[in-house]
Amino acid sequence: VEANIRQRRPTIGGDEVRRVAALCGLDSLSKPVATRGTNLSRGERERVALARALLADPAILLLDLAEDALGARLSRDLNDYLERYPGTVLRVTRSIEAMADADLVWYLEAGRLRWVSEPDALLQVVRAGSVRVPEHPAARVGSALIDRSMVAPR
Repeated sequence: VEANIRQRRPTIGGDEVRRVAALCGLDSLSKPVATRGTNLSRGERERVALARALLADPAILLLDLAEDALGARLSRDLNDYLERYPGTVLRVTRSIEAMADADLVWYLEAGRLRWVSEPDALLQVVRAGSVRVPEHPAARVGSALIDRSMVAPR
């Protein structure tokens, strides 16, 4: 497992590898990984991929339902880690906690962009019990038009 998660940064220190492995719920770094990870469970493969992505330290980190492979405690730890991440994080999530920590939320429904806002505005709509989020004016044309005035610098 350790060699696998070191692929993009083979010279990274062992302490950092162990810290990220623990964050991702990887208990054994000495476990061998078969070709294509066939000897790992789906969850283990996802956690190895997450650890490899975090250790690569990209300028833009794209996470797609990363918390699905983690338990509640590790999901909170991941949220804390991402709060301090030095680059840009684009995150697909179902987690209200993760959404609340975001700088900007793009809400998609049935494959269409429905809302773009700071998290507080969308959370108010969700907490009010609205099943359907009203379409935001920035989402009117196509599914990718973003009103640049809504994007606040970090």
